[in-house]
Amino acid sequence: MAQAPQAGRASGEQLLTREAARPAVVPAPSRAYWVGQSVVVATFFVPSLLQWRFEADAGPFVLWRSLVTDGVLALVTVVGTHRLRPSVLAEVADLRGLPRRLPRRLGALALVALAISLIEVLVRTAIPASPEDHLLWMPSDVALNSIFWSLSLALWCMVYGASQLIIIGSRSTAERLALAAAAREAEARVLRAQMDPHFLFNAINSARALVSIDPDGARDLLTRYAEVLRYVTTHARGTAETMGEALSVATAYLEIERRRFPDRLRVDIAVPDELYSAQIPTLLLQTLVENAVRHGIARSPGGGTIRIHARAEDGVLTLTVSNPAPPGAVSRDGSGVGLANSRERLRLLHGEAGRLEYSHGADGIVRVSVQLPLPAVPPAR
Repeated sequence: MAQAPQAGRASGEQLLTREAARPAVVPAPSRAYWVGQSVVVATFFVPSLLQWRFEADAGPFVLWRSLVTDGVLALVTVVGTHRLRPSVLAEVADLRGLPRRLPRRLGALALVALAISLIEVLVRTAIPASPEDHLLWMPSDVALNSIFWSLSLALWCMVYGASQLIIIGSRSTAERLALAAAAREAEARVLRAQMDPHFLFNAINSARALVSIDPDGARDLLTRYAEVLRYVTTHARGTAETMGEALSVATAYLEIERRRFPDRLRVDIAVPDELYSAQIPTLLLQTLVENAVRHGIARSPGGGTIRIHARAEDGVLTLTVSNPAPPGAVSRDGSGVGLANSRERLRLLHGEAGRLEYSHGADGIVRVSVQLPLPAVPPAR
């Protein structure tokens, strides 16, 4: 049987640094966004309606002129703030770079405010609602009006940005909780498998049979069983482990199962040394290996080889575990509990970049391949 190299062989720098990916396409506005914009529009008409309601000299013609003017300004404001929306979303996605880009953003906001201010002057001059409207062309009034619109737009950007931060925070919290639940389920499932009475009985019975004829072998078997239990119960609490750690535990587990299937279980491990420090989700490899033993070797009278292969290409780690399918086995879609849980954890950790693919080939080999970016998971804390 091929032995896995020790986990410490590939100590050193991690292969790649993880960068937060910013969305290339601005997401479509939500219904809540348009509701908020509708509230902004409504605020333009409130002063005119109050004036018409409570001032005796505000007749219908004055109200009509005010409503038309307010309607134009409301439309221009919605268009202007909507044009600012992509910039706000970009800053929310990268707050650390905001101080460096702030002057440019403020300049763009000031230009939008000046444009709205000039449009307001044109509208109020064309449709004056009061004798003072013809004075709006004075430079001082234009400047004050631009300052007012700049402050209004800045307030809109801050409110909208804060709302997006709250939404992102809530979504991140929900995903962290879901990821923690998935990790706990994976840990509990593996722990239940290791504590399974049949697994425990087989390990102890195999050790008992070796005591008189091969004491060292019996001692080694119990040591490996203790290693598996110790790791699962004490070191599998985080979200990540190194490939070396995962292979060490998987090898110990396979050694125990090899005592159960001495003539049926063979192992082939092909993992480059430089990948032993790569981070992968905790217990991911263990889950795939257990599935290979339970649904492949244990149900195949002739046994077969469990292959654990890994490679890195273009910043993507591909980890594949394959095993022979039992005779007469029907091709499945890989939707079992263990694989479904692993697939969900990859989705929560990496989105579309983390994938788990299941295939049952015509050659009678079942392959489960995992693809994830390098480094796969932030180191556990």
